[in-house]
Amino acid sequence: MTQTPASLCDAVERFEDCSHAFTIAACRRNAERFGAADFRRRFIVEVLNVMAKAGPSRESELTSVMPPAYVKAA
Repeated sequence: MTQTPASLCDAVERFEDCSHAFTIAACRRNAERFGAADFRRRFIVEVLNVMAKAGPSRESELTSVMPPAYVKAA
């Protein structure tokens, strides 16, 4: 889609028409997806998945570099 003054006006109008859907709670929930805690959790889950595909359980190696609470929470 090419951005033009008309397309920008249209986008603003569409946003204003549905602005009731943007609540403080919804915005906060969305922002929390990018928080440090969620990033750590997703990162650890990804590392565990890769390690599981690589071979036998290597949890002891993981806990030697990451706090066990993170490993168990994932």
